[in-house]
Amino acid sequence: MLRKVGLDLKFLLEDLFMENTKETVFTYEKKIGIKIDKFVHNDNFTTVSSQSLGPDVKVTSSVVSFYNLLVKFVNDVCLIAKLPLYTTVIDSVSRLTEHYLRSMLNESQKRDLSKDQYHFDRPIPELDSLRARLRALPSYVSATSAFWSNSTSPFISTLHHQHYNYAFGGTTHQWVWSFASHAARIWIAMECLFYLYYVASHSRLQAIKKPAQPLTLEQRTRLYWKCINAIDDIKSWGVGWFYYRHDMSHPTFEEIHRENLAVWFSWAFWHDHLSFVLTKDEWAQEMEWMIKTAEDKYNIKFTPGFNPDLQCIRLNLDPVLAVHRPLLFYLGIYLSTTLFNALALQWCWQFELYGDHSSVWGGAFYKLHQAFLWCTAFMQQRRRSKLMTTTTTTTSEAANAPHIKRIVYWYRSVEDTSATDTTTNNNAKTPLVFIHGIGAGLMCYVEFIYRLVGLERPLFLVELPFVAMRMVDDVPDALAVVDDIKAMLHHHGYEHGVFVSHSLGTAVTSWMMTNAPSVVAGTILIDPICFMLHYPQVCFNFIHKIPKRIIDYVMFYFASRELYISHYLSRHFQWFQCIYFADPVTSHADVDDPPSASPLNNATVFLSESDRIVGSSMVSKYLAKCGVDHRLMPGLEHAGFLFDWSWRKQILDQIDWVARNADDEGIDMRS
Repeated sequence: MLRKVGLDLKFLLEDLFMENTKETVFTYEKKIGIKIDKFVHNDNFTTVSSQSLGPDVKVTSSVVSFYNLLVKFVNDVCLIAKLPLYTTVIDSVSRLTEHYLRSMLNESQKRDLSKDQYHFDRPIPELDSLRARLRALPSYVSATSAFWSNSTSPFISTLHHQHYNYAFGGTTHQWVWSFASHAARIWIAMECLFYLYYVASHSRLQAIKKPAQPLTLEQRTRLYWKCINAIDDIKSWGVGWFYYRHDMSHPTFEEIHRENLAVWFSWAFWHDHLSFVLTKDEWAQEMEWMIKTAEDKYNIKFTPGFNPDLQCIRLNLDPVLAVHRPLLFYLGIYLSTTLFNALALQWCWQFELYGDHSSVWGGAFYKLHQAFLWCTAFMQQRRRSKLMTTTTTTTSEAANAPHIKRIVYWYRSVEDTSATDTTTNNNAKTPLVFIHGIGAGLMCYVEFIYRLVGLERPLFLVELPFVAMRMVDDVPDALAVVDDIKAMLHHHGYEHGVFVSHSLGTAVTSWMMTNAPSVVAGTILIDPICFMLHYPQVCFNFIHKIPKRIIDYVMFYFASRELYISHYLSRHFQWFQCIYFADPVTSHADVDDPPSASPLNNATVFLSESDRIVGSSMVSKYLAKCGVDHRLMPGLEHAGFLFDWSWRKQILDQIDWVARNADDEGIDMRS
């Protein structure tokens, strides 16, 4: 039908077609070139004749093939210019088809036809072929195809209900197509509603949240001395916290004026704007002392005044930056997580879930997840009918977990798995506590968790749903998490554990080392963000850096610009709570502090050399100066150990060594 009006697009349907016309021509040209090489290679250089060139022209077979191929190429490329006309023809075909079906419907209502007359003697392959070819066209042409299908489907449905069967490719195909069409409309409507929900949530989550326990004067002073004594180059430190609004480039140190620095100090130590700090004279004097002390220590002088072109990074005051994700994206995360939890954690590795289930999923997925948990618990009860009493108690404990208020965790005991040494009490084995980083939660570490299970130790997996793309905006504060982890260990009969954490999970480990060091028997920190947080690398690279490479765009879309991850980082991530200083403070502010054992005495830090978030080289120098055992993993990106078995094995071996050391000697730490 379309071939008769000069719009045979078989070439476009069979070969690669791109939205850019030039790219299409160049791609087709490359394919023709490959064919030319092929028939030249097969040419035996004997003369042949050709009807297209004339019977008297004697040439080799490759010349004939080249001529025919060139003519076809020119004709095919010329068709591209007719694409605008193609949509017009499709519209006309749609209207004619609709007119025909209406006429048939009206005529059938006038006549008294028998059921046998409701059928054609044969299918109509032309229409079915046309529809199939339309679906293969690019997006801007297939939109017209969708119009054609939508305009005809109501009439096909009406005729069907009157027992007509016009065999558009067969009744089954028709019903499948109709169902898919209606399902697509419903899903599009849901996506539109979800987008409105996203816009409302994005606006709601912009609200500023101050820390539950602001810094006191003593805490500010102590933190200030720790930070300033850990800065080697004040100029490189300073420029990283500031950038120009128009291109995100950093200024020179001389372009940072005194009031610009005061703006940063207001956020860093008072968690608010400069105007708030200036409302109290003692705060203003304290800030002036901080700036003056830094000038004297590093023999510098900040230019008086304020540079309005500079923007300062103030994580908890800056807007929550996010990019919309469709409902389908979150549904995929939900299904993947649910399958991983059910099949891997519960069925394969026999983990039990504990904690507050209301914090696992947010938004519309909360009710859905509760229904799934109920069904899972019911099926497990039936499967373990012989152990009904034990199962009921365990399920109740896991579901209610009254000792845990804000966190969710998985626990696996080794009581039923290791039996070689009956004299060994399993509780004598120091448990492992694994805390994941930003991403899609524990399922990103499936192979790593499998190896941790293989170490045959009690294993806790702590979930952080607010950074696992689960639409959770209810975030517990640091001290609540610390209390829950302590209660978690004590509930299962342990005094301490070896903490294995990655990326943001190292911030949680930092909370434990700072607020409950006696619980930390050893640590393995992978790609840690808890060191040197007073430097700008982590905040700038993760939140404000403009992506340039593919890995940057992956991190940008799947991590830093996800709404709920961005909400946590921009409203709940408190740098002064997450930072951990490996060395004792050397200033006069700490002279009266009693000596204590560091949680890093039985620890190893693994740094990815090419980490685009953490300044690994800087952190490595800092840890070396502090005498902390650390390993630099050459060539690896952030989280690269998950894809490198050699380094993953070294990490697992070190985890086993640290845990055995905790078993044999124990770590004497101050509460």
